[in-house]
Amino acid sequence: METFYKVKLTYSIDKNSLSDKNFFLAAAKKIDTLIINIKSYESLPKDMEQMILKSIIDGKEVITFTSFYENTYEAMPIRSHNDSFYEILQIRNKKIRYLQKIFSFGANLSLSLIIGFIFLLSVPFVFCGNLFFNKGPLFFVQERVGQFGEEFKVYKFRSMVVDAEKEGAKMATKNDKRITPFGRILRLFRIDELPQIISVIKGDMQFIGPRPERKYFVDQLNDILPFYNVRHLIKPGITGWAQVKYKYGENLEDSVKKLEYDLYYIKNRAITLDMRIIFKTVTTVLFSRGI
Repeated sequence: METFYKVKLTYSIDKNSLSDKNFFLAAAKKIDTLIINIKSYESLPKDMEQMILKSIIDGKEVITFTSFYENTYEAMPIRSHNDSFYEILQIRNKKIRYLQKIFSFGANLSLSLIIGFIFLLSVPFVFCGNLFFNKGPLFFVQERVGQFGEEFKVYKFRSMVVDAEKEGAKMATKNDKRITPFGRILRLFRIDELPQIISVIKGDMQFIGPRPERKYFVDQLNDILPFYNVRHLIKPGITGWAQVKYKYGENLEDSVKKLEYDLYYIKNRAITLDMRIIFKTVTTVLFSRGI
């Protein structure tokens, strides 16, 4: 990913020699922004500490790598090898202001009425289309992991062939051969997602939040990433920051990348961020763009 920053110089405290260090200290005077990415601040040499302090006094920008990554990409660097573990876990899930709670309640209530009405209107049409072009059950029901790791049932209009996972669990892809022709139409206009309103009404989901995943994949991702369960601090959503910022998730690597955006959302939840997500989701549906 590109940024407006131009990297002038990098320095490794553990590997570079004394001459390299002196060169860095001299060159750093011409650098506008210093980005610190270390495992422990106790390992920072005193002379470099003084140089950083002087840079701050001189009005230069000095930030941690986590802050730089978060501000630049609007995501969290979960694969960083520095002290970001503690910075990432500075999540304000219990300090959301009342205004945010009121907005969330209002948005969920309003969208539930609107989406619920659209869902009821769509059922007869999907039923008829399903009867002729996609024979089998109307709904697809699956267990997903929700808030605090508790499983719940999520509902969708079935867009794949019956017994699509007879060979085992597999993430859906954009050009998945298991998707029926009629199912592609449902997915193109996000009609298959409408029945999730049932989970919202039941209180298992909300409109904005991390997308719920199956336990099979959650267990795999927990083994890979120590932060993955953090996304279960809040209720999962029909749409979210990861969905509007990143492409369609097709594998575990995509799930890792989406986690960066999920953690950013959990840490920085705000009315303005929710409104951005709603706007991007609406425009995506209206213009049939992929996420």
